[in-house]
Amino acid sequence: MLRMKIATWNVAYGDSPSKNAIVIEEMMRIDADIWILTETHDSLCPTAPGVWSSISSDHRPQDAPKVKDGSRWVAIWTRFPIKLVRPTYDSVRTAAGIVNTALGDLLVFGTVLPWYRDTGRTVSDEIARQSEDWKVMLQARSGLSLCVAGDFNVNLGGPHYYGATESKRAVHNTLNEFGLVAVTNFERTGPVQFGKFGLIDHIAISKAFVQRIAPPEVWQRQNYRGEVMSDHCGVAVALL
Repeated sequence: MLRMKIATWNVAYGDSPSKNAIVIEEMMRIDADIWILTETHDSLCPTAPGVWSSISSDHRPQDAPKVKDGSRWVAIWTRFPIKLVRPTYDSVRTAAGIVNTALGDLLVFGTVLPWYRDTGRTVSDEIARQSEDWKVMLQARSGLSLCVAGDFNVNLGGPHYYGATESKRAVHNTLNEFGLVAVTNFERTGPVQFGKFGLIDHIAISKAFVQRIAPPEVWQRQNYRGEVMSDHCGVAVALL
């Protein structure tokens, strides 16, 4: 039976060798075929079985104390062949590639959308501009399916956790416009953060794939030994 697993995780800088060791251990346990890592670093890469390829956003500007050389907002790692598609709007906070998966070619677009104190940026403006890149990329090659994933910085459904109402509406409307379903929304995950809230890190995929999606697999900030891996939960979905 064909099977593919997609995961996204904000790994909170991903530049500590000791923390990366436990992050990689968790990644091996999840055993995804495509990883969209956000707030990551060149030194963090999967070591699970298989030959891995990757593409990344441009290096983060070193304009904040914790930003080190090699830091990236987005890195896409995959066991499948991948072809870089360069975003024209924001090559620092987004990355994209066409992945030759077992279920057909898939345009994977990784992103980090603005947070509350992200000066001069709003989720509504950024997702509108980023979606122009989706359109151009899809028009350049017919028959592609689309997956948009990463740190959306909004919860989608359930009790309010993070993100302004207009930001959530903009994400919902833009995904709907492109025939995408957020398969990590509250309806599908339930209360996975602090026993009450939904995720702010999401995987949205073309409706054609939705019937093949198994229930999301969410893991917490700490591993089973109580070691802190990140300040975000991670999530994966399997396509059967």
